[in-house]
Amino acid sequence: ESRKALVNQRMLAHFLENNGVALKEVGRYKEALSYLEQARAIVQPFLAADPNDMRTTADLTEILEHEAECFEERADRVFTSEPADRAGDAANALKSLAEARSLDERLLRIEPDHINSRSDLGLLLVRVSLQQGVLDRAQEALESATRGVAILKAVGRQPNAQGFHLDLLATGLTIVLPVQLRDPQFAVNSAERTVEMSHRREPNFLLTLARAYRAAGQADKARA
Repeated sequence: ESRKALVNQRMLAHFLENNGVALKEVGRYKEALSYLEQARAIVQPFLAADPNDMRTTADLTEILEHEAECFEERADRVFTSEPADRAGDAANALKSLAEARSLDERLLRIEPDHINSRSDLGLLLVRVSLQQGVLDRAQEALESATRGVAILKAVGRQPNAQGFHLDLLATGLTIVLPVQLRDPQFAVNSAERTVEMSHRREPNFLLTLARAYRAAGQADKARA
């Protein structure tokens, strides 16, 4: 009975997800996906029982995004010797991203000003567009990218934007395609704010800032 309790099932799903993420980080994508699928199988029934549960929706969105990262990074040959299937991985990444996008949009229908969901949706749309581009869906890719950039820039102008939101913004504005949609200076400004908010103690934020500097042609600052 204890195993069936929501709090313990949520904890189990979280542990499974963490295992999956750790395996993803060392390029063991097939194993990572197995753990993430187990986590998803736990969370989905709870969401089906209460579609307006914002916490469970956020949990499932995160799992789906990690699934997509497995496909994205395997396609880019990050730390892996697993067989390459660029089109197949792009299609699978797009499927997971589309599900995550749908969940973010549902959260925003419930709470339109929810900045976490809005910033997450902005970067999701940029990632969606990149996979659509791989699959030669150029018009869809442009539409997704344009909408994603607009959402991210709007988030950056909000006075309540925090480091996490600005980090997503800076990432999106440096990776989006076509390159004409990129805004390296906006990305640099946002990433600098993020680093200052975290007192320069968050390595992921420093890495985002380095990438933004590089995109803006400031190689020395990027290396530093």
